[in-house]
Amino acid sequence: MSGIFSLRNCVPVTLSFGITSRPIKLRVLLLLIEAAGARVEPLPAYSPEFNPKEECISKIKSELKRVKANTTRKLKNALRRAYAKVTLTDIRGWFQHCGYSVP
Repeated sequence: MSGIFSLRNCVPVTLSFGITSRPIKLRVLLLLIEAAGARVEPLPAYSPEFNPKEECISKIKSELKRVKANTTRKLKNALRRAYAKVTLTDIRGWFQHCGYSVP
């Protein structure tokens, strides 16, 4: 699984896992991810320059502004089209631009 990684923010996490819904602490979750051969990299607490989701949101917002949807139906259609315009190449580029190594 070389090159596979997961990003996490610095917010504490407790998840329910399995039928018993026992909480799993972030530490256990990180160990499970790493045991699968992936690498976990923390995101900064908040730094738009190093946060690839900011660039994604920007692309989606620019499409929504261009369309100027004035009804719920038009907004839903515009969102669908805006999401469809986000490509894998875009996503890789945003992560690279933020300084992350991308396979």
